[in-house]
Amino acid sequence: MRRPAPALLCCCLLALARCGGAQRPESNEPLSPEPTARSVTMTLPRLGGGSLSIESYRGHPVLVTLFTTWCLRCQAEAPLFVRLAEREGALRVVGIALDDLTKVSMVQTYVGFVGFRFPVLLAEPTNLELVGGLGPTKQVPRTVLLDAKGVVVQDHVGQTDFPRLERALATLLKAR
Repeated sequence: MRRPAPALLCCCLLALARCGGAQRPESNEPLSPEPTARSVTMTLPRLGGGSLSIESYRGHPVLVTLFTTWCLRCQAEAPLFVRLAEREGALRVVGIALDDLTKVSMVQTYVGFVGFRFPVLLAEPTNLELVGGLGPTKQVPRTVLLDAKGVVVQDHVGQTDFPRLERALATLLKAR
């Protein structure tokens, strides 16, 4: 059996070291959308009837959690949003269910099970109000923190970084 040449081994090791493993994203697309300087405006139907406009919360920081009933990470994060909403009186929390709108009863069951005590809105991911307000949502969970003027401060796509979120929230609440 022949041994590989030392030069070949060196080249292979250098190539592996240079690529940095599988931690790099496949594309140059950012991991979360870039915050915009414009205020978020959107009005969506509310679970249980009526509608809610995000603009009605101007003057307060707003946390928007986008979820689906079948998303396990969304289910894991749900109790943390409930506690955050209970703990921070000045914070307004809104859930947006991105489930098929023909399955509203499933959303009602989910909301009751996880104990959401804040408004839950309904939208499909392609809803023009939603996309116009927050941009496209390609992955859940997604958590968006808005300042009191409705401007995006943080946009977490995928699992929420709660320590980072809480630091930003503390800054927003202190500025009030």
